[in-house]
Amino acid sequence: MSDDLKGESNKLRRSFLLPFLFVVLLWLIYIIDVTFHLDLARFGTRPREVSGLIGILTTPLLHANYEHIMSNSVPLLVLGTMVAYFYGKILGKLILMLYLLGGFWLWVLGTPDQIHIGASGLIYALVSFLFFSGIMSRHRGMMAVSLLTIFLYSSLALGIIPFLVAENISWQGHLAGSLAGIVSAFYFRGEGPKREEYRWEEDEEIENQSLGDAPPEITTSNDAISGVTYHFGKKTETEEEDKEDIN
Repeated sequence: MSDDLKGESNKLRRSFLLPFLFVVLLWLIYIIDVTFHLDLARFGTRPREVSGLIGILTTPLLHANYEHIMSNSVPLLVLGTMVAYFYGKILGKLILMLYLLGGFWLWVLGTPDQIHIGASGLIYALVSFLFFSGIMSRHRGMMAVSLLTIFLYSSLALGIIPFLVAENISWQGHLAGSLAGIVSAFYFRGEGPKREEYRWEEDEEIENQSLGDAPPEITTSNDAISGVTYHFGKKTETEEEDKEDIN
């Protein structure tokens, strides 16, 4: 195996580690909750209630049942690994922004008198960020990631439409996560892989600069009345000297 392939393999393993540990944490919390009947769901987000602000931190960590946590685990692993691989240098700041923005907007937009739990809002934030950041980067690899994300998770778009989701599904959480992803993509648009600059683009820039330094064109103006044609151009030093001699 070449050094490049070995380096990419190591990078991929490191990128997988954090999402894996986060999913393990979710399962530990869920198993402890179920085993000891702790009813941790009461610590979810309660929209527009001061006591519900704690849910900004706890909501992605809590799940209602086995199907709920299982449906969120695989997307978190896949999307989390992709984000960590391409945006490793800003991963901490990026995840913090997605996590807190999505949680806060859920607290603002959520239905009152309901408790919202689950990591699906974070999944929507990751999908939204990968799609829009890839498009804005104009990087071929990242644009391919955008298309792959849409191919894998295009059905998630239905999850933000109120009348297309079940009553016990928090479409507001999905919408809040999506908005957090879009805002984060704009905020970090200068980060991540950069668009390749090809040689022909550099040559074109040099050519444009050369044209910008070229002397002004000589233009003509025809006097329709006198029939005389006037020529305008920049005087040369010789012409200036001749004029001085004449004077």
